[in-house]
Amino acid sequence: MSEFSKDYLNDYSSNDYNQTDIGEYTKANIQIMISIMLFVSCVTPLIHIFDICKIRLKEKYYNFQLKIYRVNSDDNLLLDECSICLEKYKVNDKILNLKCDHKFHKDCINQWSKDNNTCPQCRENII
Repeated sequence: MSEFSKDYLNDYSSNDYNQTDIGEYTKANIQIMISIMLFVSCVTPLIHIFDICKIRLKEKYYNFQLKIYRVNSDDNLLLDECSICLEKYKVNDKILNLKCDHKFHKDCINQWSKDNNTCPQCRENII
């Protein structure tokens, strides 16, 4: 046997190897330490993933955001009416234009969309 292996065996032949200077570790303490180590090692990638998700959600929100505009006096909409409330559009009314190109009063379509997720005229999905 080499000299190193003799020293190694001699060190563990005494009963001192079971005693630790740091303190006794229980199974619960070891589990807590491992959990903390796993948490710390996963925090940075999770933060990065959440940032990417947040950016993508903002992009989707801006892409699907419906345009609101006001009716001008020279607009063709003055001849049309909102098919929800059946009132004609007036100057300075806030109009919301859906993706299907149907137009409604902003308040009317907001109220409609609380109960339905389709266009009131063509039944195309608006959400």
